[in-house]
Amino acid sequence: MVKDRCILFALILTCISTQAFANGMEFPSNGTEALGRGGAFTAKADDLSAVELNPAGLAKLSGWHVYLGNQFSVYNATFSPLVFLEEDDLFTNGTVLPAGERYLGAGIKNDRGWQLVGPLVGVSTDFGLKDWAFALSVYGPSANAQSNFDSDGRQRFMLVGTDVLLALYTASVAYRPLDNLSFGISFHWLNLIQAKLSMAVNGYWDQMNGWQGTDYNEVEGYEVRADVNVADDFA
Repeated sequence: MVKDRCILFALILTCISTQAFANGMEFPSNGTEALGRGGAFTAKADDLSAVELNPAGLAKLSGWHVYLGNQFSVYNATFSPLVFLEEDDLFTNGTVLPAGERYLGAGIKNDRGWQLVGPLVGVSTDFGLKDWAFALSVYGPSANAQSNFDSDGRQRFMLVGTDVLLALYTASVAYRPLDNLSFGISFHWLNLIQAKLSMAVNGYWDQMNGWQGTDYNEVEGYEVRADVNVADDFA
């Protein structure tokens, strides 16, 4: 009966909820169970995702284990800017918005499709040794690494696009001298395959009044799209 009431209460909350606002989207951790627990998996770590969260947890595994996991993301992020009106604006529905106010502008959407997020591939074994475990794995960070926004949109001075590929090649070892005590260590080779970041640089200035001037007949300067593409094979 209590369980049924909880389910009913959750359904009611879902039906009456309104628009929600959040500061971006985040995947808390690699690993299926770790993700399902919101990242609360460090103390429990008892599968190969322990190589990232808590390598001592590998000592809970015996024999051979192979792990293949991944998260998929469709990052449908939309940027809706606050627009400052310099003069009265007549909307199509006949509503006049007065100058000097800020209003929510048209949304600018990330047009990148689905992407792989945080793949984890690994193998572990104890080699027949009691209380020991060894593992080799490769995984990526749990994050949305790709985005592509309008190069002429209002968000361009913050972000135009990202495309990052980072792989962590990992060797781990764990030892459990007691049933409730284990030690572990992971050695990570970080390979930043690529990191492409793009945004626009606002180089306009006002000859008469400086940056805060309002005489737009005197504005000169430029706008440049800045693309940074870096890589680092080893860290």
